[in-house]
Amino acid sequence: MLRYLVSAMALLTPNSFAQQQSSQNPPGWPCAGARAVDPTYVQLAENTGGEVFLFDRSESARSLVLMQEGMKHKETVFRTSGTLARGYRDFQFPVDTTIESLLFSISLQCTQSVVIYRPSGAELDASAPGVDDNRYHAGRIVAMSRPEPGVWQVRIVGSGLFFAVVEAKSDVSLHSVRFVQLGGRPGHEGYFPMTTPVRLNLPQMLQASVSGSGVTGFRMINSGGATLQPLALAADENDQEEFQGPVIPSHKDFRIVVEGRDSRGYPYQRIFPRLFHAEP
Repeated sequence: MLRYLVSAMALLTPNSFAQQQSSQNPPGWPCAGARAVDPTYVQLAENTGGEVFLFDRSESARSLVLMQEGMKHKETVFRTSGTLARGYRDFQFPVDTTIESLLFSISLQCTQSVVIYRPSGAELDASAPGVDDNRYHAGRIVAMSRPEPGVWQVRIVGSGLFFAVVEAKSDVSLHSVRFVQLGGRPGHEGYFPMTTPVRLNLPQMLQASVSGSGVTGFRMINSGGATLQPLALAADENDQEEFQGPVIPSHKDFRIVVEGRDSRGYPYQRIFPRLFHAEP
């Protein structure tokens, strides 16, 4: 996963290096329209399942929290990206009982506020036990332990480029998604990773590996998190953590999501962060 930490100075992450070309910040950065984010960073982050987080030069030392916490939180519970013209946008996602801790990393180019709401509707208190709240010119990073299960909500207010990613430390994981094709010598046939690009509007075989029980379904989503189409993947009779089924991609870019219920009946979702591309 690539995390691009964009600022007036180059910042090094475990897997990436991002740099703006200009050496001077315009007044009011990052809200000044004269300074656009290089779309290459956005595209690379989307393709690899990473994110772009905007930092002011003065915040470079405090940016380390994203790298440190990101190494602990491997499962993507929710993610969305795009451009907010002006105003606010709300995002909701389920939190289940298997989650030991959560990492919220929300960057909005012209941030007025980033608010996190608990399932009860109460705003997350930055001083609450187990909460590490970090606020920046263009976003907010929050790590918290033992979040209560239920539907959480994030509200961003402002404008410009945004990335909102919620990751978890959990035993429930969508740790592998791959398109496969039949291969092997006679008598030893099997499915192997495709060596050709994923094709648009053609039937192909999809395999997914899920650690955790209670799977209820799979679906495709776009970069904004909206559902594109449901997927009919069936569990392998010899391995209940392996799922497979025919898929006809009807959209050029998509991600795969698994949904289910934990042992107490709370819904969960995990997103495979890589963005797939289907070619005509």
